[in-house]
Amino acid sequence: MILDLSFELKVDGTKLRSVNDSSDKELAPHHAMYELGNVIPRIIWQMALAPDTGVPILFSKIDLKDGYWRMVVDEHDAWNFAYVLPPENPGDEPELVIPDAVQMGWSESPPFFCAATETARDLAESYYTSKRPLPPHPMEKIVLDIDWNDIPKKERDPDLAFLHLLEVYIDDFIALIQTTDMEEITRLTRSLLHAITDIFPPPDITGSAMGPAISEKKLIAEGTWETRKEVLGWVLDGIARTIELPTKKIDKLLAELRTARRSKTLRVSELRKLQGKLQFASVGMPVGKPLLGPMDLIIAKAKHKNKSHVKANELVITYFRNWAGLLHLMRSRPTHVRELTPRPCPQYRGLVDASKWGVGGVWFPGSDPLAPFVWFFEWPDSIRRALCSAQNPQGSLTISDLELMGVFMHWLALEQAVGTNLHHQSPAIWCDNLPAVAWTYKFRTSTSQIAANILRALATRLHVCQAGTLSVDHISGVYNVMADVASRKHPTDPSKFLTYFSSKFPPPKNSCWTLFQFNNNITSLICSELQQKPLTMASWRRLNVKGCAFMAHGPDGCLSTSQAFNPTYKESTGNSRSTSWEPSPTMCDTVAFLPENTKFAPKRSRWRFGPSPRRSNWMENLIPWQTRKANIQRRLASFSRATAAPTPQANPN
Repeated sequence: MILDLSFELKVDGTKLRSVNDSSDKELAPHHAMYELGNVIPRIIWQMALAPDTGVPILFSKIDLKDGYWRMVVDEHDAWNFAYVLPPENPGDEPELVIPDAVQMGWSESPPFFCAATETARDLAESYYTSKRPLPPHPMEKIVLDIDWNDIPKKERDPDLAFLHLLEVYIDDFIALIQTTDMEEITRLTRSLLHAITDIFPPPDITGSAMGPAISEKKLIAEGTWETRKEVLGWVLDGIARTIELPTKKIDKLLAELRTARRSKTLRVSELRKLQGKLQFASVGMPVGKPLLGPMDLIIAKAKHKNKSHVKANELVITYFRNWAGLLHLMRSRPTHVRELTPRPCPQYRGLVDASKWGVGGVWFPGSDPLAPFVWFFEWPDSIRRALCSAQNPQGSLTISDLELMGVFMHWLALEQAVGTNLHHQSPAIWCDNLPAVAWTYKFRTSTSQIAANILRALATRLHVCQAGTLSVDHISGVYNVMADVASRKHPTDPSKFLTYFSSKFPPPKNSCWTLFQFNNNITSLICSELQQKPLTMASWRRLNVKGCAFMAHGPDGCLSTSQAFNPTYKESTGNSRSTSWEPSPTMCDTVAFLPENTKFAPKRSRWRFGPSPRRSNWMENLIPWQTRKANIQRRLASFSRATAAPTPQANPN
């Protein structure tokens, strides 16, 4: 029986507080749940980090049976949960039930239960890393019953450490290891099984009639080591290194979206549930993150105005239609984990800037060679008229929208230059606009519909290229001089611009700047997005790049044009020379990239360093939990103010 501990009892016409309402939440160890949101990101990151040696990644999942009922309540505290058992027959004497286990209907049960399971995980990690010898476990044969027919047997590189991960999500223990060494797999298996048994002892120790905490039936179904396993609602593949939603979940979501799209009005409560499911789906499909922001704003406004329903207007219907298309895309191919994580060393590095006149940027080599090139685009008059300023306070565009569009165009330019070389890569981009950096960092915004559309277009192109997460960082405008020159008023004739730009930033001897120019088709699409005429994701998936061109001054000073980007340049003598070169100190001061010169401080857990490592003891999460709680309360207060008042327009000056 699961009690409704949120029920408010009436006695003589007076409502009494429910058990959940009268519980002192400050006494519960909420920091035991601090790691729950990091479980899937850590698994994704570890899979992406695993070396490409051909050795498969194996997964195991151990689910506890009736875990809450195994949490013993002190005899004195048990009276807080006392309840009257409904009589079997009228006139029977009332009977009180005094439970001696944590109740599943109690709002504070999860943190207490997580305190136990997190302790078991920490213990398992300690057993494994200390290489403590452990005796065989009665259930280990089930976990070690591996089908080697579907697993490629590869010899492990002796210079590489065993890559492993132990995580727990409430009552699900998840283990990951990259090896085919049976001895090492056995040691990790025993470490986890013994740790669980030490925290949740078997019936021969407790005298309980419930049976062991590790269910043999569940262990046979889910516990065996496999290269492909469903974990926390996601199907993980340790050979292909992919993550995908099960087909049944996608079909169910598509059915819910069809129903919602046909409704004239939607319950806010149902919309919130659907939004939660779509947010879960976006974990394995970054294209979905930019779609979430506008719906967050709709739900927040409805809540602020105490509305129980919202109208299914064109914006809401488009939202559902886009998600339906995205889910079909998810079903077409799994997502490689390296599309969800940034690479540690950027292949290419770029600077971008935007102004009222136009937008421009430069690209340089990173870990891979690249002939540096520059690009620019002058905004049409319609975009300038729509820009919000002191002279035009009613403008629909902000300078931050233009800066974000600059980041997107910067990516498009690199796409045309290097093509398939962006597969699973994370180019680094520096921008001097804080909102644009924050939007691309989160890949989500609830404050600007235009920015949300731009992010959706950028995510679509990243998905088409199967690229990793972009590393977009802040740079002070004082140091962003090359992009600043490209984006401010200057000669628009290609030959004159290259002469002008080369005089400002002289290239190394025997080298030259290359200019990239977008075709009219792409610039038309860009202007449509800025003029609040958002395009479908299909439009951005099928870009017409004919007419895009790369230009450079040849040895004779004449302008040569090519649609293909050539990393080498042939002199009239016939000798080849590489055009890949680093920026000189006069072009880009290294001081610009020092941490003290950036105003944007991304969280470690979501940035290029990867998810933060687990602490050796979950109790060390108390201070981080309190900090997170204070930050959430501050953001909620700020968000409530933003939804209650019109969004202030930024001044481009």
